[in-house]
Amino acid sequence: MPATAHELYAFLKTIPILDTFTRVRVDHPFARTPFDILGHPMITSLCHAAGMDPDAIKYTVPDRERTRAVLSFLPALENTRIFQLVLEIAQRFWKIDPGQLLHGNVDDLYDQVEILSEQPNRLGDLLKESNIHRIIAAIDFDHEIENDLSYARYSMQLDDLIDWDAKEIRDRFVTITDIQVTNASSFKLALFKLFDRLTRHHGASVHLRIPPDLVLERVSDNRIDTLIAKANRGDRFNLLERNQLATFMLFKVCASCQENQLPLQLLMGTLRDVYDHGVPGGGNLWDQRFSMMNLHEMFNAYPGVTFLVSPINSNQNGELVSFASVYHNVIASGHWWFSNIPVLVEKDLRARIQAIPRNKIHPFFSSASHLEWILPSFSQYHQVLVDVLSDEFIATRGWSIDKTIEWSRKVLYEQPKSIFNL
Repeated sequence: MPATAHELYAFLKTIPILDTFTRVRVDHPFARTPFDILGHPMITSLCHAAGMDPDAIKYTVPDRERTRAVLSFLPALENTRIFQLVLEIAQRFWKIDPGQLLHGNVDDLYDQVEILSEQPNRLGDLLKESNIHRIIAAIDFDHEIENDLSYARYSMQLDDLIDWDAKEIRDRFVTITDIQVTNASSFKLALFKLFDRLTRHHGASVHLRIPPDLVLERVSDNRIDTLIAKANRGDRFNLLERNQLATFMLFKVCASCQENQLPLQLLMGTLRDVYDHGVPGGGNLWDQRFSMMNLHEMFNAYPGVTFLVSPINSNQNGELVSFASVYHNVIASGHWWFSNIPVLVEKDLRARIQAIPRNKIHPFFSSASHLEWILPSFSQYHQVLVDVLSDEFIATRGWSIDKTIEWSRKVLYEQPKSIFNL
């Protein structure tokens, strides 16, 4: 790595981490056992693809044995970026060397992680060592919210509302809002209560996973009344009806975001539970059918909402760049799961840097399930960022290292701090 690249990378490591989308549970923020990390679907799905029996890690199997099952297939993943993340977690946070991880005694590893997790200031030590300033933790709309967490704010997940004909979703909605939804008006009132709860408890954003077969179909409130009544009778929707009610709910979510000045994070393109024989959480696939043109009416209707859009498929990055180049309220955000691979991140990042304004680039979030994931994920991203900036700015455009550092700080720290009011 050239001297200027070393200097740039050293600076990036000093920037406090603002991780604006994680799956960290604030009641369980760090690993208590190795399987808390090794049980992530990004790891277990790769192990299954390499030949692991899904039954070896089903929920009825003790964690120690599930850990043993994953570790036995870990050597097959040595070439992958996921393995490198696991390796850094083991070395940095569990004090385990590579040999122990690949060929060591499973019981020793398990006991070591349990001992570390019981240290009285484990949370504080992880936050300090990882240089984490703040995270945004994804929560279900009816999740219990804890106040006064110095390191965490919340993002409320609302894509469950797209499955309104599922009784379980409706029952949860009624329980948390104390409103029986019977028509469009009562849904709006219940949604108001949901957002009021979020904003009173340090909410930072709302997020939705947009299914690839969603087509916006705006209809009258009378039609919505009919669809809600159909769901309440226990009848299932056809695709057109699903799209009509989902459109109504999506627009009302946008209206609430605009009223409460909350950004809306859109994760696009995943088809859920496609693979019948996969591991838990590992049956989703990306789908190229979805186009952002399906959302243009929504972007137009709510100019006061900041939409942070992350496609699951890197091939959609060109479309995202075009929207971020035109719409003032659309930001190119991060890389989600299947496209969060260094070679794809580099290609997408170059396009975003070359085509759209600096303040329309929100470069990275980790989707981490535990705090231990965050620093290794950001370090891997920083390596890509250094390569791109060294080439695009310093070598090609003749920028000084100081100017490049200043650009990096604005994008990685100042902009997300402003967007999410952190």
